[in-house]
Amino acid sequence: MSNIKKIILTLMLVCLSACGPLPEHEMMRVSSPDQLVDAVLVRVDTFAMDNYAYKIYVVPAGQKAGKEENTILVAEDLDGVKITWVAKQLVVSFASGEIFQYHNRWLSAQIKDQQTVDFYEVKIFLVDRNSPIRPE
Repeated sequence: MSNIKKIILTLMLVCLSACGPLPEHEMMRVSSPDQLVDAVLVRVDTFAMDNYAYKIYVVPAGQKAGKEENTILVAEDLDGVKITWVAKQLVVSFASGEIFQYHNRWLSAQIKDQQTVDFYEVKIFLVDRNSPIRPE
């Protein structure tokens, strides 16, 4: 995708967001092993003649996605998404896509478990399955 197209898409998302939230459709919800939080993949309708935008949220179990402070990933043309939990570590892998925003950590002071004192922490790993670089 050209840089101009990216800029136009970003500006459209900002402008449309200023007019109110864009419609989001939940595509996938995966609960953590302790059942305290969910990772939620949503498709965002941009009303453009372009591909969909996607967001991934981490939210307290069963809660609706959509609050910006819970957004861990924003992307376009996301394909082949897999969301996997390993304890409190979230692995998001994809076959192709353009990543615009990514956070490698999510915190909540509202969620408590037996090991958490002050806050619940999720570490987030992003994996491009087509990367030529492989971990050793």
